[in-house]
Amino acid sequence: MVYNKIKKKARIPIMTNTRVSSVLIVMTVFLWILTSWYSEAGASERVKGLSIAKSEDLLPERHDSMSITKETARDVITENVSDSAATEVYSFITKWGACTEDGCFNDPSGIAVDISGNIYVVDQGNNRIQKFDTKGKFITKWGSGGTDDGQFNLPAGIAVDTSGNVYVVDLGNNRIQKFDGNGKFITKWGDLGISDGQFSDPYDIAVDTSGNVYVTDKSNFRVQKFDSNGQFIAKWGSQGTDYGQFSNPTGIAVDTSGYVYVADSTNNCIQKFDSSGKFLTKWGSFGNGEGQFYSPYGVAVDSSGNVYTVEWNNHRIQKFNGNGQFLNTWGSQGSGNEQFIGPEGIAVDKSGNIYVTSILDSRVQGLTPKGRFRLKIGLDSDGNGQLASPYFLAVDSSDNIYVADTYNNLIQKFSSNGRFVTKWGSFGAEDGQFNNPAAIAVDLSGDVYVVDQGNNRYQKFDGNGKFIAAWGALGIAPAQFKNPEGIAVDTYGNVYVVDKGNNRIQKFDSSGKFLTKWGSSGSDIGQFNGPRGIVVDTSGNVYVSDKGNNNIQKFDSSGKSLDIWGGYGSGNRQFKTPLGLAVDTSGNLYVADFYNCRIQKFDGNGQFITKWGSLGSGNGQFFDPSGVAVDTSGNVYVVDHFNNRIQKFAINGTPPPSPQSPKNLKAFHATGGLSLSWDVDPNATYYVLYYGSDKSVTIQNYQGGMISVRDDYYQRGNNTGQTYVYTMKACNSTGCSDASDMLTQTFTRVVFNGDFNGDGKRDILWRNARTGEIVIWLMDGHKIASTSSLGILDFNWQIQGIGDFSGDKKADILWRHIKTGEVVIWLMNGTSIANKQGVAAVGAMKSKETSDISTRNAPMEIDPAWQINGIGDFNGDGMSDIIWSNGQTGDVTIWTMDGANVGSYQSVSSVDSNWKVQGVGTFNKNHRSDIVWRNVESGEVVIWQMNGADISDVSHPATVGTNWQIGGIGDVDGDG
Repeated sequence: MVYNKIKKKARIPIMTNTRVSSVLIVMTVFLWILTSWYSEAGASERVKGLSIAKSEDLLPERHDSMSITKETARDVITENVSDSAATEVYSFITKWGACTEDGCFNDPSGIAVDISGNIYVVDQGNNRIQKFDTKGKFITKWGSGGTDDGQFNLPAGIAVDTSGNVYVVDLGNNRIQKFDGNGKFITKWGDLGISDGQFSDPYDIAVDTSGNVYVTDKSNFRVQKFDSNGQFIAKWGSQGTDYGQFSNPTGIAVDTSGYVYVADSTNNCIQKFDSSGKFLTKWGSFGNGEGQFYSPYGVAVDSSGNVYTVEWNNHRIQKFNGNGQFLNTWGSQGSGNEQFIGPEGIAVDKSGNIYVTSILDSRVQGLTPKGRFRLKIGLDSDGNGQLASPYFLAVDSSDNIYVADTYNNLIQKFSSNGRFVTKWGSFGAEDGQFNNPAAIAVDLSGDVYVVDQGNNRYQKFDGNGKFIAAWGALGIAPAQFKNPEGIAVDTYGNVYVVDKGNNRIQKFDSSGKFLTKWGSSGSDIGQFNGPRGIVVDTSGNVYVSDKGNNNIQKFDSSGKSLDIWGGYGSGNRQFKTPLGLAVDTSGNLYVADFYNCRIQKFDGNGQFITKWGSLGSGNGQFFDPSGVAVDTSGNVYVVDHFNNRIQKFAINGTPPPSPQSPKNLKAFHATGGLSLSWDVDPNATYYVLYYGSDKSVTIQNYQGGMISVRDDYYQRGNNTGQTYVYTMKACNSTGCSDASDMLTQTFTRVVFNGDFNGDGKRDILWRNARTGEIVIWLMDGHKIASTSSLGILDFNWQIQGIGDFSGDKKADILWRHIKTGEVVIWLMNGTSIANKQGVAAVGAMKSKETSDISTRNAPMEIDPAWQINGIGDFNGDGMSDIIWSNGQTGDVTIWTMDGANVGSYQSVSSVDSNWKVQGVGTFNKNHRSDIVWRNVESGEVVIWQMNGADISDVSHPATVGTNWQIGGIGDVDGDG
């Protein structure tokens, strides 16, 4: 099998001639070393303020940049899984971190849209295709790992013809497979080779209006054309930089006129051909300016002939006309809406909406024709325990696992069987924040040290994530760093940091005091060329993995050279980019051999003991392992970088038994939303709750009892009276159980509270979710003083909240029509409705009679995209105001109210869709309401202190695990 892995950031042509002379091989190695040195030496200069660390500063390319042949790669994989010299056999035990549920992604690569607007995503890490409707809801899936019909080995590109047939590039199997729109296998063609109809790493695919199929044959540096049944028609291209030549052609698209556009990724340009392969034009060069490219990987064409590209290293979309004239650009590096980390695939539907896959953080986004965020493709998840290109890991003395979840800018902590415990961090440069956390180590006291690479520092935390200290800054002086990467702690608490960009090791005591340093740039003993991993054994010996020199170096604790072994290759004691290191209690050394997709084990003197692993996504396989750790029992944990997971191994180990379907699933209505309980399965490491047909949430670390889930699983004030349907699966590394029995739950009462009669005591407003009746209980402490029914309304009218809009110290009721968007306020006097008024004076008016809800004939209609987020007195005039947010644009607006009239309205700000209002309250004793926000992905809490509709201050109280939900806001300590 041919495994020259997917090219990322390659800048040297790949030599494919197996008869290449030894001189050329030596020159290629020499050029590779020079390029690696140049990349390391110039990586990620920091600028004033906070900037995001470039992905190339941290990670190697997503392929082996050395020029190896396909036969060599095949020999490597055979050797990895069977070696007569190996005396120990490590068996797979468990795994966690990657999302495998329907609608979740693990390295999404190619993407396509059919004429009905259905979206097809290549879920590469899960070896499957997933299909979604126009709203991003899951429809179906097909595929698994293997070589049979309908199975895949690292699928890459995808296309749909006008009849709805789906064509998939099966990269690892060097073939094309054709299916109908529901995944039924139709035909296949191709195998490894250089002849017509054969492939060497096919990458992307496109279909023209006549049904002809075009494939980028990446490592053969050409495009091949076929009919719809796979019959060869034509080919063009060769290796080079001239017109019509390619250096790693990746994306391909065809417009309605039959013109073919190819993303020539290493030449950093787009080339245009006619349908027969005649070269027409090209545009682009290396850079980040308009019309320049840094690794363009995907290309798409809209119905008007405009061309769209995505760039792996510039993390953006560019739009051109069909002749290469620049039109627009969108995107930046990050995990927010309209941001990307490693964008790879792009598609455009007939309406001009844009769809992009981001492979490093496993996301798929839908954008408007103007590049604004439109929708998220796939299922929601709370994110706990799920990883985005993790890099290194560490184990403490209690066998807890800490993972540097690099592209989520998090540290995640797990038990030894993969059960999520906690997490901390977010993007930034403040204490406890990260900009590409790369490496991690734990001392004997359980304190955790993290290399914060993009901020050129390392930070120290306790075992639960409480910040202790931070040290370092950009520079070349002692205690300064340039893209630090590895970290280790010895038994005395001394800390060793791999200062990658400065090609040296720095040593500190536990308080951060600089002690010594060693190393310089070069290939001699004691010199480095991009060092990466580091570990210290119990005797104080220090081992360093030297990526550029492909060796392991051993030093004493003062930096004196003791030993060196390795070299480029796939044999025993050879490496292709050694990264993470670990030692066990016997002094044996474990090396994550990144591009060989294996772990090698040595004794402390570098004598080979055993190895395991091969390229793939199955159990015991790796897609570029980066980190390794060993616990007190000798179990080995491996960061499977591009498979977004952790794998656990043991000598002659056995996987855990499959969990059973959850029993006794129950749902309860609580003030903050929905609470659940079910019976614990001892073999389950996580559970997946399904709500309806388009939502799921992963629940980690459930130990029994009640647990709250997010508000969107029980919509307070909306759709009440309907029956909610839930099912659940119990999961571990073996897989997930069958779904539990279906739970149906109808919540019959919705509760609000406020002082309706002005006596200073809280009263209760009830609404019957079956009948729509509204009832007020006037309370005297915990006793009911009186009750009164306010009548019955249809369920299109929903209570949005309670507030004093008239300034009479009595609670009023805010209503909204969920279909028309109309807003109405009931001004209350105890249990009587003093006035029913439609809110007016701003925006478009709609004249219609609504006497059942309002005495005003023209309540205002508001676009349903605008949602009421809270009620509070933002200007301190004693009357409640309304905060709104737009779910499509993120805009936030405050209406300053005068009774039921809008006195004024003002735009406050714009927020990312991950931020949700949690409540309104006064936090600074100025009698003006403030706004509490929470990021539903990271758990970060932020308070906007308000002065009317202006933000006077922003505070960041804490980041709390997303299993914790804010139940309410109030004056807990009685300080006003």
